[in-house]
Amino acid sequence: MTRDFDLKEIIELARLVLSMDTSGPELNFQTRMDCLQMHEKVAVLMAVKLLYGSRYSIISGNPCIIACARSVAAELGATVEQAAEAKGRSSIIFRPAPVQ
Repeated sequence: MTRDFDLKEIIELARLVLSMDTSGPELNFQTRMDCLQMHEKVAVLMAVKLLYGSRYSIISGNPCIIACARSVAAELGATVEQAAEAKGRSSIIFRPAPVQ
């Protein structure tokens, strides 16, 4: 299965959001966000929450969103808790990596 998202770009944009430096001309933050597909934008929001230390949950029947979210979680060392699956939709809770 081919990945339909740019994991490196997702994580980098999330880190930019947390650094609060999204307006620098060299960063082109908004332009970079505009180039993302919807499931990548969801993943950026998820990565921001996880990097900040908050949990994030999604309910979706979109395989792209689920795959992207799971990849971001794995990259960030987050734990994944499958809450439920019904009518073709998955409910998943992602918890940030433990602080070491």
